[in-house]
Amino acid sequence: MAFFGRGKDKDLDALIKKIETRQYKGLGEKRTLLDELEMYGEEVKPDVLVRFLMGRDQELARFALACVQGRRGPRVLDYLFQMLPKAPRGRQRMLIDAIGKFGKELIADRIGSLLNASKTELRASALDLLAADPALAHEHVGTIRQALRDSDDGLRKRAVELLGRLSVDDHNIRAVLRELLYTTDSVVRFATIATLSARPHMDVIEDFFDLLPDEAPPQQDQILRGLRRLISSSGGLSERIQDRILPLLAAEDERIRQAAAQLLGSIPDKLYVLRRFFSYAKGIAFWLRDRAFTAVASIADNVTDAIMQLLQDEDLDVVVGAVTMAANSRDARLFEGLAHLLEREDLDWWVKIPALEHLAQIDHPQRYAILLRSLDDEDLECAALACLGQTGDPRAIEVVLTFLENPRKRMRRAALTSLEGLRNPAAMPNLEAVAGRDPDLELRAIALEQLDDLGPSGVELATRIRGFAKSAPAVDGGLELSMLKNLDDAG
Repeated sequence: MAFFGRGKDKDLDALIKKIETRQYKGLGEKRTLLDELEMYGEEVKPDVLVRFLMGRDQELARFALACVQGRRGPRVLDYLFQMLPKAPRGRQRMLIDAIGKFGKELIADRIGSLLNASKTELRASALDLLAADPALAHEHVGTIRQALRDSDDGLRKRAVELLGRLSVDDHNIRAVLRELLYTTDSVVRFATIATLSARPHMDVIEDFFDLLPDEAPPQQDQILRGLRRLISSSGGLSERIQDRILPLLAAEDERIRQAAAQLLGSIPDKLYVLRRFFSYAKGIAFWLRDRAFTAVASIADNVTDAIMQLLQDEDLDVVVGAVTMAANSRDARLFEGLAHLLEREDLDWWVKIPALEHLAQIDHPQRYAILLRSLDDEDLECAALACLGQTGDPRAIEVVLTFLENPRKRMRRAALTSLEGLRNPAAMPNLEAVAGRDPDLELRAIALEQLDDLGPSGVELATRIRGFAKSAPAVDGGLELSMLKNLDDAG
């Protein structure tokens, strides 16, 4: 009997070798060999089945999987568990599938043993098994939470990721993850932030806003991506959540301010959002208001349609806010809205002047004509004159020069401001006259500086005027010349 047994073993070994070394012709002969091998039943040792499972031949792998399913004894299961951490990462999937054929009861105890093993590879295999079977993983959330205390950083991170996949439809697991957002273990906390940001749910919004100001930039970026996903999927956020965004617009950290502006800009109802922002801005200190407006201005080009509507609003505070926002957009569509404000009789100069100044920055065919008309408005003339220089329009030089002899100082100063923008050499004779004869010493000094900026000829004129001022006798007007000398010496 022993003799025949040894012969049978030799036949089995030869058959296995023939299959593994591909000593067959065609698929038909290969299947005949597998059918013959199947007749040996449990005499085919587990190590052979594992080799089949880990190989690249998919038909052999399926054959081995069917054999494993047919014999679910603990001996085979133990061997599969033993080989799992030794298998190459890319080939572990088939072993995990084979283990899954044994049923949850047999597997559960062994997973616990794996998680308590001294070797990291064995503990990692336990998480692989749970990840392969969501139903099994749900039954062993406690086991996964145990892995959150593992000494290996990578395993703690994988445990968080596994909980994240299970949390999609399970609010209890999301509650566990929310607790982990505040753990002192930075590996677990960072992994939790990344996991919840990739699959955000409305119940983590408050936590995200709480964490945002204090986390490092990489985690801030992940949180912001999660919030944007929530905004995109929900079509917007509730007023309560928008009220969490608004204070961040005045945060000390510029990155947070910019991020908050981007979040506001991603909310679909731009008109409603800007109204809420203008209302909020009225109630904060002016230096915080400036921060907030600067942050929101960074998205001005994305909210042009809303700004255009708000420029026509009945609420004066809203109009002022819209004008401020318009200043940071070069969208030509805003020109008409700003120009319309100049025609409204119910608006005061402190609303119209910013509108005029922002209008002058937009390249539009009607810009020059509107600035000229505004010179006839007592409230707007000074601002309109100063803005002419910003246009770079060559027609502006003749108009501006006529105001250098205006009896009102503010108009002469506005003309000089305009010339500074035009930088036209044709203005040198007029600037020479102002630098030498204007009754106001401050304007004389400004004219001298502008001559210095007009090339060698301008510098020569300015030098001659300064020399004359130093050598002039202290007669009538000597006080003015002395003050001019002091200004020159200080410069």
